Amino acid sequence: MLKSVAGHTVRTLVRKKTGQAHKRFLNWEQIQSLALVIEDTENASKHQLDRLLEELKKHTEVYFLELSSKTPSYNDWYCLTKKDKNLIGLPKTKLLDRFRTKKYDLIINTAADAIFYSAALSSSLQSTFTCSSSAEFGHSDLIIQRAENQDLTAYLKDVLHYLKLINSK
Repeated sequence: MLKSVAGHTVRTLVRKKTGQAHKRFLNWEQIQSLALVIEDTENASKHQLDRLLEELKKHTEVYFLELSSKTPSYNDWYCLTKKDKNLIGLPKTKLLDRFRTKKYDLIINTAADAIFYSAALSSSLQSTFTCSSSAEFGHSDLIIQRAENQDLTAYLKDVLHYLKLINSK
């Protein structure tokens, strides 16, 4: 029952964002800010991710979903914990209101296991373009599927490779 309510709520958030937003693809050179949504179930090294993100030379903010934890793991990422989700497992309204003021050129959502939470979060962030590994809920403009057993760093390198290849002109 709660899963059904969560799914309906996420679909409503996605429809609302889709109706308001003017989507357009930006060439990689035009992207200045991006948000990365990842979950704690990834076996990726924070050091490797930080290094990869630093190499991008873009303003990047990481939303780290550790929804089973009581305390945040890192202080330089937005760590979203158990206290940041509501009864049906979605981000609390107060949290979403705080993040709605942020604007990004690109959101890359890699969180597949926490799809309800991550789709609601991605739909609440303002962005020109959204990329994800899941087509569920229609919250993304571009879907780049992840190979089975592919680690997060390799997947992100693939996503960045494809984003750099696409030319909007």
